[in-house]
Amino acid sequence: DLWSFFKFSWYSAYIGFTNFSHLEVKWIRFTFKSHLTKNEPSFDALKVYNKWESWIETMNSQAPRGCNHGFQSTELWIKMYTEITAITSVILGLIVSSAVAFGSLLIFTGSLKITLFGGLTIIVNVILILGFFYLMGWTLGAMEAISITILVGLSVDYVFHLADGYFDAQKLTPTSQTVSDQRYANTQEALRRMGISVLGGALTTIVASCMLLFTTIKIFQNFGLIVSVNLGVSLILTLFFFCSWMMWLGPTGVDNNLWSRVKRAYKYLRYGPDQEYLRRYGKVNLEEVTDKEDQDEAVLQLDQSINSE
Repeated sequence: DLWSFFKFSWYSAYIGFTNFSHLEVKWIRFTFKSHLTKNEPSFDALKVYNKWESWIETMNSQAPRGCNHGFQSTELWIKMYTEITAITSVILGLIVSSAVAFGSLLIFTGSLKITLFGGLTIIVNVILILGFFYLMGWTLGAMEAISITILVGLSVDYVFHLADGYFDAQKLTPTSQTVSDQRYANTQEALRRMGISVLGGALTTIVASCMLLFTTIKIFQNFGLIVSVNLGVSLILTLFFFCSWMMWLGPTGVDNNLWSRVKRAYKYLRYGPDQEYLRRYGKVNLEEVTDKEDQDEAVLQLDQSINSE
């Protein structure tokens, strides 16, 4: 009979019944072929998805009651929406990771200049990697989106090391030197202390990432290439771009540290102007020091002695 025909033939995958005796149709499924591939870029697939949705809405509006609940479904749409969600989260991820990187540089170095130059180095690195994506002809898929979110974390590592080395070097550089000589000496000391560690860490990580290039899974190959290129670019920018900024406009002297300034401002607010500050805390009679430059020098020496305690 007709029911046996539907039950034991391939038609059963495309039509369903609720009443087997009268063959009351419950649902019908249609399959359509398209030119889309399983690896279709998400935003290209979204255009096709919207066209299908528009056509189905039109058909539902014209269909009789009971037949106007049609919808479309395919595994590609699930992959498409997953990737689009990841891609739209990239901007938020970049903003949050950049804010954390900038804040960490400011907190641990206390220098607005180091934070600014380190942040510029990170931004340039991210822009160059995005340019690398374009040159490779890659679209912004899920793998690329995940890679972008970790670019800032990978880029800030070497900047952090040299920034910390520069900050520590300020304590050792004689203040009798000229400003340009202090900056040069600070950068040289930072490279002497941290340069070999930064270079060694970068090379070992790059070599480890290159091992992914020999895998047969495409996503691992691309990820290994992105990490390797990003680390190489980050190393070059840190050693040449960031260090050049430090030699040219880097901070000099421990007194330029943000936290030292905050500490001095707190003491100034607590003890008042210079003379009252010295009378109460340093117990110095500034009336005996008539020269304004000598007064400023006395304040500076007292503040340095307090900081050293």
